[in-house]
Amino acid sequence: MTQNKSRRLPSMTQKELMLGIFYLVMDLLLLPLLLKGVNQLLPVPLTNIWLNFILFFLNFVFICWIFRSYLRKNLTGSVRQLWRMTLTAGGGFALYWLCGAALYWVFRLYCPDFVNLNDNSIAQMSQGNYLLTALGTVLLVPLAEETLFRGLIFGGLYPRSPVAAYILSTAFFSAIHVVGYVGQYQQPLHLLLAFIQYLPAGLILAGAYRRTQSIFTSVAIHTIINTMGVLALR
Repeated sequence: MTQNKSRRLPSMTQKELMLGIFYLVMDLLLLPLLLKGVNQLLPVPLTNIWLNFILFFLNFVFICWIFRSYLRKNLTGSVRQLWRMTLTAGGGFALYWLCGAALYWVFRLYCPDFVNLNDNSIAQMSQGNYLLTALGTVLLVPLAEETLFRGLIFGGLYPRSPVAAYILSTAFFSAIHVVGYVGQYQQPLHLLLAFIQYLPAGLILAGAYRRTQSIFTSVAIHTIINTMGVLALR
């Protein structure tokens, strides 16, 4: 009985699960292509910065609508354990920072020419429009990604297999940050290193969600991580 109870996470309705899986596929495969296609038909096409912001905004709106019951349930539970969530978020960010520093020095030692293209892309967008990049990265992305990767994938798998939940949710989270750059890295090793770079965050965010049983803990950590990254671009 104790084991089953310890595995309990905020559940999604059957409708949320079905719509969420459908939207995840749409988000990965069709939505970016659809936006680019519509943009090409405009008399004056939008810049990549605006396209990315619109994609982030649409993701945020769709996620809030599809998972409104799940998010409301998480928010209600969060009020009762705000201190626990705060401590977990602070510890999670500290652990992320330590892991990031360790990977940085290992990569610098063994592969000094490695550059994360996703980080480069965000840096370039911030130079074009810092405010828009900051709004999208800090306010819109964390809730959308945490609901999909930790709430939908991790939460859906955890009652059946905690190990599979950690592995698959973290792998998907890492892959979404590198798949768009396949073929752009000079070496296949650099693509692998970029994938590895996101693994600690995926595991820590899943662990924080599991520990507090509130998606808003991982959202808070994700927001802090992105905020620190954006501030570093000033």
